[in-house]
Formats: sequence, structure tokens, C-alpha cells
Amino acid sequence: MSQTQSQKPEWAQQFKIDDDTWTTLCSQAARQKNTPLDVALDSGLLNENKLIAWDRNLSGLASLNTLFFNGEPPIHLWEKLDYHWCRAQACLPIGEWDGHVYWAKLSSEHIEFPVPTPNVIWVIAPWTGVKKWFSQWETNQLEAPQALKIDTGAILPAGLAEFKMPDANAVDAPVGLSMSTPQIVSLTLAPTPPPAPAVAQAAPIHIPPTPQPVMPPATPIAPVAISVSTNIANLPIEQLAGRLKITSNQEELAATLMGSWQNYFTKVMILLYQGNKLIIWRWNAGWKGQIKVGDTITLDTPSIFKIVADTGTLYHGYVVAGPVNDRFFHQTDGGQYPDHVTVAPVIAQGKVVAMLVGTCTKDVGRSLILGRLEEHAGLFSTALMRLLNPVQKVS
Repeated sequence: MSQTQSQKPEWAQQFKIDDDTWTTLCSQAARQKNTPLDVALDSGLLNENKLIAWDRNLSGLASLNTLFFNGEPPIHLWEKLDYHWCRAQACLPIGEWDGHVYWAKLSSEHIEFPVPTPNVIWVIAPWTGVKKWFSQWETNQLEAPQALKIDTGAILPAGLAEFKMPDANAVDAPVGLSMSTPQIVSLTLAPTPPPAPAVAQAAPIHIPPTPQPVMPPATPIAPVAISVSTNIANLPIEQLAGRLKITSNQEELAATLMGSWQNYFTKVMILLYQGNKLIIWRWNAGWKGQIKVGDTITLDTPSIFKIVADTGTLYHGYVVAGPVNDRFFHQTDGGQYPDHVTVAPVIAQGKVVAMLVGTCTKDVGRSLILGRLEEHAGLFSTALMRLLNPVQKVS
């Protein structure tokens, strides 16, 4: 991606890269056959977290967090690609989901494939993570010199393994997709689940596969069929942390979280996650479906919820049609997909035990601070575990 001074991108202007520094970055990038942006990041001239936060808000793209790259890289996606072309553009495929191949890049700058390449969704990713996978890709090439190498015309091998993490223009992911996201997506920052099998991802934010999390048998949350009030009073967001610490029962816990999240989201729902199934637990007003406490939805195919379950990271973006997503929104909202959705994992004892869901407009979604939402999920988890495992006083 050779760039000249006259083509100084938005990130260089935003972070006040002067002309002399820009010329130096372009010169070094040309010598090293990479991009001025990764030279700037390597040299410490830019902070990758600030860059991603700014670019995500500007472009609406999903973002991944560094934890995503702790997982197994999708080497099968790289086998027919030109490493040197990808490295020169600082971009690479990170997974496939629902017929789309997700590619990570360092910023929202346009990257032109050598040939028309359909079904690509871009996400923004931190350079430390992208660089780590490029290093593994290069090592893999050295260990397997016989590997097939063809030009970038074959950039999109068809029918790849599963993945998840949407783009947010459509999104923001994740994770994020982050994704999440990035968050994405997170992100995008997120609770750190233990790394594991190869699965695809996103928010958020995002991180790859972890073992199928299940609620610890000793402390299950029983989805009892009780009466649920959906009209939740709003709670100032600044009171959320303090109120969660003093909740005395699960009803109060749910109302506190939903009351605060109503400052961000039109519709809020709390789902339990047990045995690869979502269990509907609590929700606020506005959902149009015939919902009952204890209704279940199995995560048997890729979905925004499976992204969160498998990666332990926040999903922040739009909804791609698919069997599980269809079932969920048909059951809870009359089949209507929201413009934007956030799904934050509630993690306890290293496992995803619940998910906090919020829907809103795309504009509102782009204005949200993913790290704050992840913090809320962490506070909710702490309060939930306190209620499920009360300390026994010794007389």
C-alpha cells in the first residue's frame, strides 16, 4: 500500500502526523514492504487502542481486541493466499461465517483486492494481534515449503470453516467482535476466557473458541416460571455499580441492570447460558414476542450468541440472518431484526454463564463505549455470584 505525502490518510491527520514524519513513515514502509500505519504503530508513534477507538467511531466498522489473536489462527484460510501481498497491505482473513469471509485490517482505509472479491466483511484489528498471526503464517510457510502458493486472485476459497463476528457498518464487531468488537467488538476489551478450540469469531469483539461453557453445577440459576414485570424503572447509569453491590435477590439484580441499560438500549434482555442453550430469564418492555421465563434456544449453528459463547467476548453490531438468530428474534420480537444489537457475556469461574442483550438504533450503537458495557457485565457477574454463593457465617 504505497502512499505519498499527498495521500495522507485520515488517521495521520487525526493524530497530527506532520509532513516530515509522514514522509519518513512512507519511506520506511516502502523499504520494508509494509504500510506506514504499521511502521507508526511499531515505532510507538501511535497507540493502537486509541487508533481503534477513534476509527471505529468514525467508520462504524467492527473491531477485534487483542485477546482474539490468542486463539488458533485459521491457517486453512491462508493456504491459497499470497503472504507477501497480505503482509504489504497489513490485512489477512480471520474466519468465515454465514457465507462471508472476515478480513482484519489496521484501519478503515480502503484496500483494493487484485480481483473482484465478493462476500468480504472487514473488521478493524489491533496491530499486535495481526502481527502475531502474520508471524505464525510466516513460520508455517517455512515449515511447509511445499505449500501451494498462488496469486491473490484466489483470495476467497469457498466453503470455509465456521466463524463469527460481523462488521458494523452494518455493524460495529464482534466482536466484536467486537468483536466488539471491537469490540469486535470489543471488542474492544472484554473478560478473558480460557483459550481453546478453533472456532470462528468476532466481538467482539473478539477472541476465538473456548470450550463450551456451562454453568457450574454447584451454582445453577434455575429458570423458574415466575411472574416477571417488564416495566422497569430507569436507573441513572452512574448508580449501577453501587446498586449492583447491594442487590439482595435475583429480581433486584435483573431490574438494576436493565434499568441502567435502558439509558442505552430500547430493549434489554438477560439470557442464561447452560449446556449450549440460551434460557430466557428476564426482559424489559418493548419485546413483541410471546416470551416465557425458561424458554430455550439451542445454539446449534453460527449466530451472534454463539460468537459470544465461544469467544467470551462482547458482540456489538448488526444481525446477519441465520437459523439461530431467526429463531431468537421470531420468538422474542415477532421476527423483527434490530438495527443494532449488543450481546455482552457474563463470565463466572472462567465460563460464560449468561448474556446481557440490548437493542438500539445504529446511530446509538456507534456512540456506545464498549469497555463500559463490558465493565457492567463484569459487575453483574460479581453480584450474581454473590447471590448464588452467599458466604456462610461461622457461629
